[in-house]
Amino acid sequence: MKRSTLLPLIAWILLGNIVLANVPPTATPTHTDPQTIVSQTKAYAELSVAEKKALHANYESIKPGDEPPYPLYGMKDINARVQLLSIQEDELGQSKDGQIIATVQVDSKGMPLAVSIYKAPDIPVSNFVVGLLMKTRFKPAKCSGKPCQMDFYYETQLPKTSK
Repeated sequence: MKRSTLLPLIAWILLGNIVLANVPPTATPTHTDPQTIVSQTKAYAELSVAEKKALHANYESIKPGDEPPYPLYGMKDINARVQLLSIQEDELGQSKDGQIIATVQVDSKGMPLAVSIYKAPDIPVSNFVVGLLMKTRFKPAKCSGKPCQMDFYYETQLPKTSK
């Protein structure tokens, strides 16, 4: 096996729920970064109709009336912790910039089952994001009015900070 094929397999075996994938999923979600459009401080129920529409644009197969999973308390805490990681790495002289793309498989009770990392600057950043997303509680998705399992798409930019 090639090294590029072994790395995701080894990461999955060693890190449990972590799945490092080489190609982002194509079915659901569709990867329109909602963070630039959707309020970071609001829970799903507090989002405006326009914000919900922007969030729904990430899901190519979502039906009218269905809802995707969403962090119970909004995105602010998740993004603040990722930014803090960037600052801490900069203090240690290990700052890395780069995009982070992940999906969280969320069950019908809002509990994360697994995290797939599609892009991250390195394994330590991947581990951090996986741990963070696995501890996050979500509003479950709704399919035909009932709680259901669905992926939550997460994308952010890890900025390289300067002292």
